[in-house]
Amino acid sequence: MINLDNCPYSVKNVKEFKGRGGVPGFNCSLYKGSRKIGTVHNSGHCGCHKYNVKREDLAALSKYAEELTGETFEADDSVVWALVDRYSLHKDVRKDRKKSTYIHMKCEPEYEGGMDYKLIAIDRPYSLKLEDAIKVKLGDDLIKVYNPDDLA
Repeated sequence: MINLDNCPYSVKNVKEFKGRGGVPGFNCSLYKGSRKIGTVHNSGHCGCHKYNVKREDLAALSKYAEELTGETFEADDSVVWALVDRYSLHKDVRKDRKKSTYIHMKCEPEYEGGMDYKLIAIDRPYSLKLEDAIKVKLGDDLIKVYNPDDLA
Protein backbone atom coordinates (compact mmCIF):
# COMPACT_ATOMS: atom_id res chain seq x y z
CA MET A 1 0.00 0.00 0.00
CA ILE A 2 1.42 3.38 -1.01
CA ASN A 3 1.62 5.90 1.83
CA LEU A 4 0.13 9.16 0.55
CA ASP A 5 0.11 11.05 3.86
CA ASN A 6 2.49 13.81 2.70
CA CYS A 7 1.91 13.49 -1.03
CA PRO A 8 2.02 16.86 -2.84
CA TYR A 9 -0.25 15.47 -5.59
CA SER A 10 -4.02 15.01 -5.53
CA VAL A 11 -6.86 14.23 -7.91
CA LYS A 12 -10.27 15.84 -8.33
CA ASN A 13 -13.24 15.45 -10.68
CA VAL A 14 -12.78 11.66 -10.72
CA LYS A 15 -15.15 9.79 -13.02
CA GLU A 16 -14.85 6.01 -12.68
CA PHE A 17 -16.27 3.43 -15.09
CA LYS A 18 -15.89 -0.18 -16.20
CA GLY A 19 -13.94 -0.81 -19.38
CA ARG A 20 -13.68 -3.95 -21.48
CA GLY A 21 -14.25 -7.09 -19.41
CA GLY A 22 -15.17 -5.08 -16.29
CA VAL A 23 -11.66 -3.65 -15.86
CA PRO A 24 -11.87 -0.33 -13.98
CA GLY A 25 -11.05 2.91 -15.78
CA PHE A 26 -11.19 6.58 -14.87
CA ASN A 27 -10.78 10.21 -15.92
CA CYS A 28 -9.52 12.81 -13.43
CA SER A 29 -7.83 16.17 -12.98
CA LEU A 30 -4.32 16.01 -11.49
CA TYR A 31 -3.10 18.68 -9.05
CA LYS A 32 0.22 19.49 -7.46
CA GLY A 33 -0.61 21.49 -4.38
CA SER A 34 -3.43 23.81 -5.41
CA ARG A 35 -2.31 24.05 -9.06
CA LYS A 36 -3.98 21.92 -11.71
CA ILE A 37 -1.22 20.38 -13.81
CA GLY A 38 -3.36 18.36 -16.23
CA THR A 39 -5.67 15.39 -16.68
CA VAL A 40 -5.22 11.64 -16.56
CA HIS A 41 -7.25 8.97 -18.38
CA ASN A 42 -7.27 5.19 -18.07
CA SER A 43 -9.55 3.53 -20.62
CA GLY A 44 -10.09 0.33 -18.62
CA HIS A 45 -8.40 -1.83 -21.26
CA CYS A 46 -5.47 -3.00 -19.07
CA GLY A 47 -3.09 -0.40 -20.49
CA CYS A 48 -1.07 2.47 -19.10
CA HIS A 49 -2.57 5.80 -18.12
CA LYS A 50 -2.73 8.60 -20.67
CA TYR A 51 -1.42 11.89 -19.30
CA ASN A 52 -2.37 15.32 -20.63
CA VAL A 53 0.32 17.04 -18.57
CA LYS A 54 3.32 19.25 -19.43
CA ARG A 55 6.51 17.25 -19.90
CA GLU A 56 8.29 18.83 -16.90
CA ASP A 57 5.30 18.21 -14.59
CA LEU A 58 5.13 14.57 -15.72
CA ALA A 59 8.88 14.18 -15.14
CA ALA A 60 8.48 15.59 -11.61
CA LEU A 61 5.57 13.21 -10.91
CA SER A 62 7.58 10.25 -12.21
CA LYS A 63 10.60 11.17 -10.08
CA TYR A 64 8.42 11.59 -6.97
CA ALA A 65 6.63 8.28 -7.66
CA GLU A 66 9.91 6.39 -8.11
CA GLU A 67 11.21 7.76 -4.79
CA LEU A 68 7.93 6.95 -3.02
CA THR A 69 7.45 3.42 -4.37
CA GLY A 70 11.03 2.31 -5.03
CA GLU A 71 9.89 1.16 -8.47
CA THR A 72 11.02 2.45 -11.85
CA PHE A 73 8.42 0.88 -14.16
CA GLU A 74 5.12 2.82 -14.25
CA ALA A 75 5.58 4.15 -10.72
CA ASP A 76 3.60 7.28 -11.70
CA ASP A 77 0.64 5.08 -12.71
CA SER A 78 0.76 3.33 -9.31
CA VAL A 79 0.68 6.65 -7.45
CA VAL A 80 -2.20 8.02 -9.57
CA TRP A 81 -4.20 4.78 -9.00
CA ALA A 82 -3.60 5.16 -5.25
CA LEU A 83 -4.77 8.80 -5.41
CA VAL A 84 -7.93 7.78 -7.31
CA ASP A 85 -8.58 5.00 -4.75
CA ARG A 86 -8.15 7.47 -1.87
CA TYR A 87 -10.48 9.99 -3.54
CA SER A 88 -13.16 7.29 -4.02
CA LEU A 89 -12.77 6.03 -0.46
CA HIS A 90 -13.15 9.52 1.02
CA LYS A 91 -16.22 10.10 -1.14
CA ASP A 92 -17.80 6.81 0.01
CA VAL A 93 -16.95 7.36 3.67
CA ARG A 94 -18.41 10.88 3.65
CA LYS A 95 -21.59 9.55 2.05
CA ASP A 96 -22.00 6.56 4.42
CA ARG A 97 -20.45 7.90 7.62
CA LYS A 98 -23.66 7.87 9.64
CA LYS A 99 -24.29 4.14 9.14
CA SER A 100 -21.01 2.36 8.26
CA THR A 101 -17.41 2.05 9.45
CA TYR A 102 -14.61 1.48 6.92
CA ILE A 103 -11.39 -0.40 7.63
CA HIS A 104 -8.30 -1.30 5.61
CA MET A 105 -6.77 -4.66 6.44
CA LYS A 106 -3.95 -6.83 5.13
CA CYS A 107 -4.79 -9.90 3.05
CA GLU A 108 -3.23 -12.35 0.61
CA PRO A 109 -3.23 -11.03 -2.99
CA GLU A 110 -5.81 -12.73 -5.22
CA TYR A 111 -3.21 -12.96 -8.00
CA GLU A 112 0.49 -12.27 -8.42
CA GLY A 113 1.05 -8.52 -8.28
CA GLY A 114 -2.44 -7.99 -6.82
CA MET A 115 -3.25 -5.78 -3.87
CA ASP A 116 -2.16 -7.05 -0.45
CA TYR A 117 -4.91 -5.17 1.39
CA LYS A 118 -8.67 -4.82 1.20
CA LEU A 119 -11.27 -2.29 2.23
CA ILE A 120 -14.20 -3.52 4.29
CA ALA A 121 -17.38 -1.67 5.25
CA ILE A 122 -18.97 -2.71 8.56
CA ASP A 123 -22.68 -1.93 8.86
CA ARG A 124 -22.32 -0.13 12.19
CA PRO A 125 -21.69 3.57 12.77
CA TYR A 126 -18.16 4.52 13.80
CA SER A 127 -17.43 4.79 17.52
CA LEU A 128 -14.27 4.63 19.62
CA LYS A 129 -15.60 1.44 21.25
CA LEU A 130 -16.05 -0.21 17.83
CA GLU A 131 -12.57 0.94 16.74
CA ASP A 132 -11.03 -0.62 19.89
CA ALA A 133 -12.89 -3.90 19.27
CA ILE A 134 -11.65 -3.98 15.65
CA LYS A 135 -8.06 -3.36 16.79
CA VAL A 136 -8.25 -6.24 19.28
CA LYS A 137 -9.81 -8.64 16.77
CA LEU A 138 -7.54 -7.90 13.78
CA GLY A 139 -4.29 -7.05 15.56
CA ASP A 140 -1.38 -6.79 13.10
CA ASP A 141 -3.67 -7.35 10.09
CA LEU A 142 -5.34 -3.96 10.65
CA ILE A 143 -3.98 -1.09 8.58
CA LYS A 144 -6.44 1.67 9.45
CA VAL A 145 -9.93 2.35 10.82
CA TYR A 146 -11.39 5.40 9.09
CA ASN A 147 -12.87 7.99 11.43
CA PRO A 148 -15.48 9.85 9.36
CA ASP A 149 -14.94 13.08 11.33
CA ASP A 150 -11.41 13.25 9.90
CA LEU A 151 -12.90 13.33 6.40
CA ALA A 152 -15.73 15.82 6.98
